[in-house]
Amino acid sequence: MIDTGKKLLLGCVIFLISQSAIADDFYRGEVGLDYWWASTKISDVRYDEDKTPFLTLVLETELPYAPHFKFRYSEIDSQHTSFDKYDFIFYYDVMDHESLALDLGINASNYKNSRYTYSEENVAFNMTTWSFYANGAITIPNTNLDIIGQFDFYNSGNKKTADFIAGFEYTLDLQTVDVALRTGYRVMDYTFNEDKENEATVFIDGWFVGMSVIL
Repeated sequence: MIDTGKKLLLGCVIFLISQSAIADDFYRGEVGLDYWWASTKISDVRYDEDKTPFLTLVLETELPYAPHFKFRYSEIDSQHTSFDKYDFIFYYDVMDHESLALDLGINASNYKNSRYTYSEENVAFNMTTWSFYANGAITIPNTNLDIIGQFDFYNSGNKKTADFIAGFEYTLDLQTVDVALRTGYRVMDYTFNEDKENEATVFIDGWFVGMSVIL
């Protein structure tokens, strides 16, 4: 999974370098890298911590009625839980004021190489989910500091997933690009009900730090 992350990071760098070639169609691009100290809890039993990156690519377009696009790659590779999570997010700016911003959309999440340990057995959960997506920011007056939050939620009856981020982001206005520095807390919460007697919960949480380059 580390090799996959390196390939995606290289792709993000190539995108950033070539951004000027598509400036006529896209008015905003962003490449982000975050480092997450993620601790795993399965059915209320806390296990090991996994130090892992997650990568983000954002394209916002001026094309009429076309949604903006965000891609995010996250990986977990701990002793009792592991997966690659690919988020393909399509969203619109619902609110975009000087002090308040809100995006709403849908997130198609694809899980690969996915497993968790339950009752001493490895259980695979490779799947694709469609979830509600929300992302918001509140700017602290007279500063470049934002309070940020992001959330997506899926419920199919026998499977529930949630991915939540809350934190702070400070933006440096540079001459050619903006650089955003952030820190916060991320939570992934999964419930698997294969039958009425067996319910497994997988809870992954921890602090993160990261940065984005914004064009």
